[in-house]
Amino acid sequence: MTSDNCLFVRYAREWAAGAKPYVVWYDSKPPVVFWIFRAIDFGDPRVDVYVAGAVLAAAAAAELRRALLAVSQPVAGSFAGLFYVAWTGMFGYQHLYDAFALPTAVLATAWLGLAAARGSRAYTAAAGVAYGVLVGCFPPAAVYLIAWLPFLFLGARKHGPRFARTGLLLFFVGVAGVWVPVVAHAVRGGYWDGFVGALAANRRYGALDRVPLATHFDRWCAEWYRLVTAGGAFPAFAVCGSLAGLVGGWRRVSREVRVWAVVAGLWLVAAQAGTFPGGRHFGPYYSFLLGPLAVLGSLGWAAVPPALSVRGFCRVLIGAFVAATLTTHWIARYSVYRAYDMKTTDSFRTPIWHMTYFIDAMIPADEPVLVCVWGRDTEIYWQAPRPAPSPHIIPWNLVEIRPELFAAWADDVLRNPPQWIITDNVLLGPGATDDFLRVLAPQWGGATLTDTPSYIRLRQFVRDRYDLVNGTGDMLILRRKPLPAG
Repeated sequence: MTSDNCLFVRYAREWAAGAKPYVVWYDSKPPVVFWIFRAIDFGDPRVDVYVAGAVLAAAAAAELRRALLAVSQPVAGSFAGLFYVAWTGMFGYQHLYDAFALPTAVLATAWLGLAAARGSRAYTAAAGVAYGVLVGCFPPAAVYLIAWLPFLFLGARKHGPRFARTGLLLFFVGVAGVWVPVVAHAVRGGYWDGFVGALAANRRYGALDRVPLATHFDRWCAEWYRLVTAGGAFPAFAVCGSLAGLVGGWRRVSREVRVWAVVAGLWLVAAQAGTFPGGRHFGPYYSFLLGPLAVLGSLGWAAVPPALSVRGFCRVLIGAFVAATLTTHWIARYSVYRAYDMKTTDSFRTPIWHMTYFIDAMIPADEPVLVCVWGRDTEIYWQAPRPAPSPHIIPWNLVEIRPELFAAWADDVLRNPPQWIITDNVLLGPGATDDFLRVLAPQWGGATLTDTPSYIRLRQFVRDRYDLVNGTGDMLILRRKPLPAG
């Protein structure tokens, strides 16, 4: 389970237990994210996220198919839905963006396309709701509005300016249907100021000049390579072949298909723009590109003459592609599936299981524990939750985006040192040396890791006052030394 999702699960459960978001605990994401994770929490978050993501992907694919069937021949519409669900399946619906944000972007696009094709205002309101959830998960997606403008013009041309004006109004009514309750709950719940502070911190976190242009380019190239090769060679071939067919048959396709092509192109540009803030180019950001690529990879079929032999060949080709993709997906992730409950030395989950068992066996449920880990090990935060010595439960998400809260976290721990520390030996522990942090600092927090006085004191305090008692995988268990007699 991804680090981000582990944080969201823990925070959602803290919120459900009465802890105020952005006040008792902090994260940079809008409240919509934590509402989602509260809504889908039925016991095992790994299963909950994957099932919810798969269901949403299927719904998005079905609606995309309906939208394209309304303006093109069956092959193009059917291929888009299959292409989308097969390609996204390669990503496994493991992250917030794969599982929830991307499907809402596809649903909003499909419903706006259906509204323009059929003259239905209800679809515009539904698209507004999907857009409100999308921006609540990933604020840079606000720029998608630009990509959908051609649908507005198409609707005005087919159904009149009044339809376009009313549809636009209903779209924003749908957006308000998401955000008005969110804002009202934040004001009434007493965490509005913290939420606004989190949004302000996101501006700093997403600064475009955080890294040089050359770094942007290098990371962009690496993520595009990963994206293109995720499903083997066929996705790239399908997109290129579709675009060639669309360009070659531009005059044969309907006006609606051409509008969809323009929307998909603008959508791709907008999705790509959303990967640049902050210069991190994290892999989940690039999952947003799969929606427009699925559309661009299918529209070219609308230019193919509807001959029976061609359609039959397409069915065989699509079936073979889906089977190959799903088979590849299973082979690629088989070890991950088997590792969920395995307790073997070669399973990455074994240390998590061992640490969870240790905490449950040795540490009372009400005793504070400082957990300071990242990566896969963040499952510890929700697998074996214990009170934290600071309201800032998870320090790693504060290092860069809110250095002042990172310093407050270190001060809190110094004032209330716990008996136990669980660490991955990065921020705290024997391996957190000055030289190591100087190497780590340029990528993970800059001067915060080397110039925060309270954190420097905390690292020294841990070295002097804690003993290493055990460890598993990358995680260490530290226990505070007994106080000197007298």
